[in-house]
Amino acid sequence: MKLILLSALFLLTIPLPGQEIAKSGNSSIKIRMLAMVVPPELGKVYLISDDVRTPEFDIPINNVSEPLKVSRRTLILKDSKKDAILCNIMLPEEGKRFVIVLAPVKNSQYTAHVIRTDDLSFRSGDCFFVNFTHKSILGKLGTNHFTLESGKVAVSRPDGARVENFYDIAFASRGAEGDRLLSTSRWPVDNKIRSYVFFIEDFSGHISYRAIDEFLMEEK
Repeated sequence: MKLILLSALFLLTIPLPGQEIAKSGNSSIKIRMLAMVVPPELGKVYLISDDVRTPEFDIPINNVSEPLKVSRRTLILKDSKKDAILCNIMLPEEGKRFVIVLAPVKNSQYTAHVIRTDDLSFRSGDCFFVNFTHKSILGKLGTNHFTLESGKVAVSRPDGARVENFYDIAFASRGAEGDRLLSTSRWPVDNKIRSYVFFIEDFSGHISYRAIDEFLMEEK
């Protein structure tokens, strides 16, 4: 089942000495954040570039965050409590709207997957897939099929909806032991959302997926 997008609010904080809080009117670049997992001890974080920092905020895991305006394309994500660097983020030169998907790596740090969301390559009805497992993932999105290698990302979309207004969805993994069915489900036709789908693997080798929907509304 696909998860319903929830709203996340950014909380303003007092600026640190020598650091300027980024003003909302300084830039037309907007980013939204999303993490695969967040350690319970992490707390709030902030972004900084050239001594200009954002307000502190919580990284959501069940939705994309509210838009945050930034004035630079080279950013550092830092832990507010320890002031430790969590990851570096480099935005592409093209585009002004991005979603940053944070995948955990060792030492409580992240690697950032940057998705440009203001071009036609990722539009309403699309799914952005990320394979965090060591196996290949096979996908059936209605009549559309894809293969996603380990560690790769791809954008695809369901096709061939049934008359009942849903798609037949199936995912499987492919490894040395052969193909293994992971999940079958039905996704309703909804042209007002695009989705982020993550394939993850636990310590026992069990593979599952999470799907997070982003409802698209026209910007004012």
